[in-house]
Amino acid sequence: MNKRLIVFLVTVVFATKAQFALARVENWRGVYEYEGYFGRTAGSSPIVMHYKISITGNNKAPAILTIQGFQTDETLICNVVSEDNNKLTLLFRSYGDGKVNRYGVQVYKPGEPLLTLERRQQNGKTTIITYWLAFTDPTGKQPKPGRYFHKVY
Repeated sequence: MNKRLIVFLVTVVFATKAQFALARVENWRGVYEYEGYFGRTAGSSPIVMHYKISITGNNKAPAILTIQGFQTDETLICNVVSEDNNKLTLLFRSYGDGKVNRYGVQVYKPGEPLLTLERRQQNGKTTIITYWLAFTDPTGKQPKPGRYFHKVY
């Protein structure tokens, strides 16, 4: 087989795979939110966190994960991968300021999977199941998979 033909075929295969991956991510475009209650402090203040995932699909910030609440105000820029139309994984890229360390500490490695969202049909409705990977709750625990995030728009 001619070398140019091989290069052409390899290019077509990778371009096709990239197009399918882009289409799968496009199916997730939107904003997803979750508000969690994690008990009370010793002083009896509630520990409430608001999580928002914005799936943009653009290369500069394919997904933005913001966490606001008890002693927390963070923005994480994430890459996204989707193996099929029903699952989307957020991979840590950087914090909102472009750095990969927070206060001199590397909490997440670039490319590390933070969480996976999975669409499931339950009782005729689509629900989103969250699988917590490297990302933990404010107590440092990894929540069990379950229904956390919902699509806002």
